[in-house]
Amino acid sequence: MGAALQQAAALIPSSAYGPLGAASAAPSNPATAVAAPEGARPGSQVLRGGRIQIAQQGELVDIHDRTNATVHQRIAGMCDFRDRARKLLAAQMQNDGDDVSDNELADLRRGLNGNCDWLVARHGCLTSRANALAFRRDPDYPLLLSLEHNDEEEEAATKADIFHRRTVGRVVEPVRAAEPDEAVAYSTQWRGRVDLAYMAELLQADAHAVARDLEDRGLIYRNPETGNPETADAYLSGSVKRKLHAALAAGDAYESNVRALELVIPDAGSGRDGRCGIRATSARRNGSCVSSSGTWPDCGGTGRSLSGILCARHCMTTRSMYAKQDESEERGHGRQVGRIAEDPQGTA
Repeated sequence: MGAALQQAAALIPSSAYGPLGAASAAPSNPATAVAAPEGARPGSQVLRGGRIQIAQQGELVDIHDRTNATVHQRIAGMCDFRDRARKLLAAQMQNDGDDVSDNELADLRRGLNGNCDWLVARHGCLTSRANALAFRRDPDYPLLLSLEHNDEEEEAATKADIFHRRTVGRVVEPVRAAEPDEAVAYSTQWRGRVDLAYMAELLQADAHAVARDLEDRGLIYRNPETGNPETADAYLSGSVKRKLHAALAAGDAYESNVRALELVIPDAGSGRDGRCGIRATSARRNGSCVSSSGTWPDCGGTGRSLSGILCARHCMTTRSMYAKQDESEERGHGRQVGRIAEDPQGTA
């Protein structure tokens, strides 16, 4: 066997084999990962050197050979469309008229329209099943879906507003307010509270004058518990009964607070005329209204108003409660008397 192998090896040309060197190194592997471009999110599909790649852990991994030529064309077209849409959105977020002019936005919009028309003519609507299968794993695919409005009944799709006009813009803090209510809205949005100094600057007026005007308009109320001004929505909500008690205790300076709070509490002011209400804390026992200021045999107006109906219901409920309590006490007393009769010496 050994001799036969040597004879066979002698038949092989001497130049057929040689030592491994740089010239014989393995060709580059298309699946070798490279650094992902700045801004590429995990899962983003990227067209690089005519090949489809995907961003994974900050690197680009080649996946071109995993799909066929038709899918390549779909992904390449949607990558271009996605990048154009992102560029237009970013341009719209610049300061109005400062960094990007209307003409530049119009050019970007025109390019997006042309690219969309080409893509739809070649591969169908963005929401088609074939396009979804090719691009659905890209994190920007929901963005592309939002750029197309589908009418299932008509089986047609229309372009979103971004193709025709500016849809977003950078939010810039205002420097002036035309009306007091506008100043209050700006203050809550940009300061998170009622900032009188900030609103005075917006309205170009004195802070004390602004406070008086806003209080007269019922736009803000000063909370007597904290001493801080609050918006009407904030002050007239929550524990309004507690706030009413605090406003009543604070004196005449908070009379406007009292009036506003009474409007949001049903029958809050009924205590003014001697009926059960916030100003006359009452409890019922055996059908009588009992308060710190006296006892009324019956609540006036019962049966003629909502307050009377509620008061009557309260009477019935309370009577039933006390009747059950008295009955329970009597039964307990009876059992106790029975035990004493059976065991007068208490030896049991």
